Amino acid sequence: MGETCGMKLVYDTKNIAENCQLCEKIERKKRRLEKAYSDYKRWESDPARKASREKAYDDIVALKAEIERLTNERQVRYISVGNPRRVAA
Repeated sequence: MGETCGMKLVYDTKNIAENCQLCEKIERKKRRLEKAYSDYKRWESDPARKASREKAYDDIVALKAEIERLTNERQVRYISVGNPRRVAA
């Protein structure tokens, strides 16, 4: 069905050094967010880049919402498998 970091098995928790797919998605979205924010800052003072600024701003808003959704999904998965660890954002 899916995987979670440090998924609790029936009798044992098996920790792996790699991130789960959900954590990888969050990390990719965070990198894209940093890029969009960087672009927005770079184009902020250039009046000829109004459309680019608006697109970068829209990307920032969408990426923040997506990161929040994925983080909430990760927390739900931790709770559903009975993982005693706290989820670090």
